[in-house]
Amino acid sequence: MKSSSLQHALCQPLASAASTSPRNTKRITPTTASLPPDLGATRLQDFCARYRISRWTFMKLRKAGEAPRTFKVGALVFISHDAEREWLKAREQAAAEAAGRTTHRIRR
Repeated sequence: MKSSSLQHALCQPLASAASTSPRNTKRITPTTASLPPDLGATRLQDFCARYRISRWTFMKLRKAGEAPRTFKVGALVFISHDAEREWLKAREQAAAEAAGRTTHRIRR
């Protein structure tokens, strides 16, 4: 056997094995187009984009008990519109309490 044909024969099984390996399969992820518009919830990534926070910051808020309630559908994480409203009210109340506790008040 010639060197090139030997190389071809040795590489043949590797090429076919690589094409069927699970690493080469594409991961199928749902998109917003596949979600119904009347879902009553927002995806976590859309929530984070709306409030301009990173997912990492959201996870820190969750660990501190200050994040809105979430639920999962498959691999996706959602926040219901009710949970989002409750979270906003809680943030507003916390901000108002923090403003009331400030010692530096501006006098006019």
